[in-house]
Amino acid sequence: MDLAELDAGFDPTPRANSGVHATFYIHTARDNEKSAEEGRPIYVDYVYIRGTIVGDRGSVIERPATDMDKRRYAVQYKHFLANAEAPHEGIPLGEWPGMSRSQVEEFKFFNVHTVEDLANVSDANGQKFPMFMSMREKAKNYLLALKDNEPLEKIQAELVKRDEQIAALMQNQEEMIAEMKALKTAKGK
Repeated sequence: MDLAELDAGFDPTPRANSGVHATFYIHTARDNEKSAEEGRPIYVDYVYIRGTIVGDRGSVIERPATDMDKRRYAVQYKHFLANAEAPHEGIPLGEWPGMSRSQVEEFKFFNVHTVEDLANVSDANGQKFPMFMSMREKAKNYLLALKDNEPLEKIQAELVKRDEQIAALMQNQEEMIAEMKALKTAKGK
């Protein structure tokens, strides 16, 4: 079932659907524009909604929450806001290679959510973690390597943009050739 079909099951009026169970959550995704500008991966937290039609396990919709969703499911949204943590800017520890899930959870417990946070933990606070010094050093080196890759990231973003422009030009050229052939054929009759 696709998004449009499942969305059709939602009542468009801004009131709660009794046949739909809705929950809100934070979804972290890479922001390609900001990443291209900064020359390193930038992740942003988005509020998502997960809707399930009661009694149908296969009917699940997950997408960015709209203002209408927030009004329609105001009780659930208020509950989400009351329990939501503040968004964190940077590279989530879970997205960083070499970090186990248990380490990510342990660091989260101590309010270390991003690679940038880890790189900035003081020696005194870091003593709570096993192998802290080496992990902090790896985080610092990782961020430095990303900074060094900034020109490469920008060039790669420009190449992708150029490739898209070339593909669009090729498509236009093919359409023009097809139109010219059609005109020649019509003129020849």
